[in-house]
Amino acid sequence: MKKLLLLLAILPFIISCNGQERKTVEKSSAKEEIDSFLSNEDCIQYMIEKEKDTIYTIETNKSDDKFGKGIYRNTKMIIPPIYQDIISLGNHYYQLYEFWKNDIQKEKLIRIDPYTDAYIDLPFDFYFGTLSNGLQVFEQKNSALSGLLKNESKIMLPFIYESINQIGNYIFCKKPDYEGVEIYDLYLNKLPDLELVDYDYLSCKHNLIKAFKSENNDKYEAKIGLINLNLQWITECKYYDIKNLNSNDDFFIIIERHKNKKDLLYGIMNKNGDEVIPPKYLYIDQKPTDSLIKIKLKENENYELISLNELLERNKQK
Repeated sequence: MKKLLLLLAILPFIISCNGQERKTVEKSSAKEEIDSFLSNEDCIQYMIEKEKDTIYTIETNKSDDKFGKGIYRNTKMIIPPIYQDIISLGNHYYQLYEFWKNDIQKEKLIRIDPYTDAYIDLPFDFYFGTLSNGLQVFEQKNSALSGLLKNESKIMLPFIYESINQIGNYIFCKKPDYEGVEIYDLYLNKLPDLELVDYDYLSCKHNLIKAFKSENNDKYEAKIGLINLNLQWITECKYYDIKNLNSNDDFFIIIERHKNKKDLLYGIMNKNGDEVIPPKYLYIDQKPTDSLIKIKLKENENYELISLNELLERNKQK
């Protein structure tokens, strides 16, 4: 009787252990199946992590000596290996490129449903990413212009922009041919026009944006100033260019046109927009791999290599 009670007491544990062992065997078997599938000599494995899923992009040798790419999730084929190239564009989005035919290469954008593994053809050429509030940036088919959508269907901003980017709490929408930059908040309320023809994110560390203004919508004749993430002007809009200083990201190289409108003058600005060295040098620059700065003050002088600290000290004394 005691043996029977003991057996009944440990039976659930035995069943549980067997069940756990069965699950482990099944999982191990599935892994072996995947490894076997990917060890095929005609396949080259490209692993792309997609949230909780691992999607394999496979190149498989075809009879005409071409290599076709497809997408597999575990051992399930989602996209057959018939494409010349497949580019991942963020979670679940892919750009598929067909093989060249008659000097024309067709492409299409798809999204793979993470739950059903089904894929959906999207009527756009490109997916650039998702901004705050679920706003998605797509490029319209055959126009190369971008717009904002919600849930891949509802158009929130029309397809009239060369580019759309979020910087901080604002969305910058650049029009083609330097016709202007529209700025929206995250709820797509349009903000007062800053009369910009272009912009560039200069410093992520200090949240500084290069802002281009021009009377005739010409970027190359535009004057440049700095604004912060609150869209407040940090400097006057008067510079020919503002560049990062590679050896110290708290300082920037500023360039102004000389009064003769031909020559350029160089100086140094700090992160607050103060000219610690006014534009008076004929040359200031620094290669990405160099710790020293190359300078030239006067026409009859040779170029000189100097550290930033030495340059700042030298100009304090004058």
